[in-house]
Amino acid sequence: MIGAAMVTALVLGSLPRADVGPEARCWNLDRAPKEDTRPPWRLHTDLWLSWDWRPAAMKVVPRAEPPNPDEIIATAREFLGVPYVWGGLGDGGYDCSGFVNKVYSLNGYDLPRTSREQFKVGLPVKRAALAMGDLLFFVSNPGDSRITHVAMYIADSEFIHNATGKGQVSYDRLTSRYYDQRFYGARRILSLKPGRYSTQNGSARSDGGDSSPPDAAEPTIEQIIQDASRENGTPTPERGPGESPPPATGPTQTVITEHAADERPPQLLATFAKGALTRVGPTLLRSEETSIGVRLGIGGLHGDAVAVAAPEFSYFGHDNALRVRTAVPFELPLNSESKASENLKAAWDEPVEYTKIIQEISFGQKESQLYLDLSRTASGTLGHGQLMRTYTPNVKSRSVPDFVLATDALSLSADGYLDWVGGESFIDDVLDPNVVGALVYVRPAVLADIDNPLARGLSLGVAYAGDMAAPYALRSDGTMEHRMLHGGTLDAELKWLKTATWDVKSYLAGSTLVAAETAGLGGAFGTLIRANIGGRITHVVRLRLEGQLSTPTFIPGYFDTTYRLNRRQAPVDDIGDNPVTKLKLLEELDGTPNRWGVYGELTYQMHRRISVMLSYEDGGTFGSLAPSERYVGRNVGLVAQVNDLYLPRSSRALSLYAGYQLRNFEHLLPLVASHRANEYVFAAVAFKAWRYVSIGGSLRKGYNSDNPNRAAVDGVLNLVANYEL
Repeated sequence: MIGAAMVTALVLGSLPRADVGPEARCWNLDRAPKEDTRPPWRLHTDLWLSWDWRPAAMKVVPRAEPPNPDEIIATAREFLGVPYVWGGLGDGGYDCSGFVNKVYSLNGYDLPRTSREQFKVGLPVKRAALAMGDLLFFVSNPGDSRITHVAMYIADSEFIHNATGKGQVSYDRLTSRYYDQRFYGARRILSLKPGRYSTQNGSARSDGGDSSPPDAAEPTIEQIIQDASRENGTPTPERGPGESPPPATGPTQTVITEHAADERPPQLLATFAKGALTRVGPTLLRSEETSIGVRLGIGGLHGDAVAVAAPEFSYFGHDNALRVRTAVPFELPLNSESKASENLKAAWDEPVEYTKIIQEISFGQKESQLYLDLSRTASGTLGHGQLMRTYTPNVKSRSVPDFVLATDALSLSADGYLDWVGGESFIDDVLDPNVVGALVYVRPAVLADIDNPLARGLSLGVAYAGDMAAPYALRSDGTMEHRMLHGGTLDAELKWLKTATWDVKSYLAGSTLVAAETAGLGGAFGTLIRANIGGRITHVVRLRLEGQLSTPTFIPGYFDTTYRLNRRQAPVDDIGDNPVTKLKLLEELDGTPNRWGVYGELTYQMHRRISVMLSYEDGGTFGSLAPSERYVGRNVGLVAQVNDLYLPRSSRALSLYAGYQLRNFEHLLPLVASHRANEYVFAAVAFKAWRYVSIGGSLRKGYNSDNPNRAAVDGVLNLVANYEL
């Protein structure tokens, strides 16, 4: 009788190399010499041993004795922040069972591939007896019987896992309503010795596993055949002394996967992280939990000392990446003669005031197949940013984002794409829209089903952005005159290198800005380089270099980060006695020489834990420019963010954010000067001090509507108490 594994070996040995699935390792006859002198049974045995569902990144580290539970959790903590990747086994991230497999493989255990199969390994554990290192298993919906998720228990109802909702390795609690309702059971792996508990296709071994250290000693042919027979449910073949096994034939094995490919939700980030930042202005540092609570603060807002309070409710969709954040803010001035009741009535006397309860409603992740973001902290970019580049409507807001005391812009971003078509859109304020933009691109070769890789990398796009009521100039009666401003772009992009690590493309764009009294043309050509570097820790680097040519009445990236400020007051170092709007400045540039410019942007991300972006733009004219002309075209921006910097051996975490923008400046120094109206600064810090309590603060420096020659500085220290639902 022929062992089933030997049958598989011969058939697979006769096939060309092909991927069984995204995580599969396949037969490769190139490992053996062309003229192999080994006996046929030995050749087939070696091939059988070489086939395994585990890629190189999941190689098991041999170990003789079980590790301490602390070692398992210490290993797991090293992966905090590592992205969730659909079907991931180390190529930029992991799925839930891939993460568990990686942690245990580093400690000597060859576990099955999926959560359902992992549930068949180890000793069952009651919920009341859970211990550090135990595996927790969950279903998708309460009452289901099909396991779809796995996590590692720590202590005090806390566990560590990699889930689709948060999109990264993080902490959660078994007492939360979501996980409490979906808990299915637990298994203790550390009661077993390190060894092999997975078959070649990733299922659990029916015999309970082999507790000998992996790769500790080369197995004999008898052991191999016995293992193969047990795994495939066939009897062990008998043969006489010196008798070689006969040639093997039979069907191939299929590697099992955690989820089917067509089950992948569209809100998940693609495997290749592109490194784009979605927020470069005010931001919220909030924990991603479904909870109720209250935020208390004290500080200075728009020139007044105030105490503020905001009852909050947050919903976090663990299985759908839907986030909802709401708050009801109240203000108590500390240096004002007005009564608290009067302030309360004034803050809620108009129907529009009640919209400030909404802080954020978002779905998905930027760069995923579907992304929606309705929030007060979003930044909008269309394509390569020839018209709209990190436009941030609430830079002008007179509130820090923790406490929205007066209604400000509720912005909407929406992105979506398929293989051959995609689009982006942005509305600065859905309640009172002024600036709107949209982009659509197509990939002609993909649409026509052309196989040429270079042709399939060509994208053609068209974009529009405009201000429906751009401030123009003050009338004699002191009111502001408004005009419409429209912009359009045609561009072509060619992706000429794409690997698992590198993504390189070049682009060419032509754009225009048109208003009642002015029109301008601009062109740009550039290269965008993106790299995903590393193994366990993936470092994402994004570099963009761009050259620009334009007529004098075209400003590249016109709708920029601080446009909400400088649409009424052009960004200049010296405002003077007669400040002009940005549209008026555009008109005044008519008749000056044509312009050239350069733009550079460098972004670094370590997963979603650390993000740093530096941008610089400069330019000049092709002729002399009168000293009175105030447009320089020199801009600098810096954004730095640290998310969930966990303390050692703890789920307490620190988050930091800092943003700096200096627009159209002639002299860089001094930095952070109160008299510079073209400078914007925002900083925030949050520290999760305890399970239910965090402390932090926000600081902003920006436009001062009362005195344009002096910046407004607002700051609040806050204490947040919330209860996870």
